[in-house]
Amino acid sequence: MTTVSAQWLSHVDFDWTRHTHDIWQDADYHVHELHAPERNQLLAAVQQLQHAQSSPLGRVILGPRGSGKTHLLGNLRQSALE
Repeated sequence: MTTVSAQWLSHVDFDWTRHTHDIWQDADYHVHELHAPERNQLLAAVQQLQHAQSSPLGRVILGPRGSGKTHLLGNLRQSALE
């Protein structure tokens, strides 16, 4: 690799996805149709927590890298706090 290539490579941002701590910050964008059925199902589960007699174990969200899991959690957090 040449010195010029290494200099240009040092300016490239490979951090193109959101991280788990990002669910606590509102996203700059949201595509409402993205994961709509899953979002609605999770929101219904959150609403049911108001009447729960015990603490739930949680939900598992599976999907390949880059499929929007962290984005979905951030949007769910934002909706639950409204």
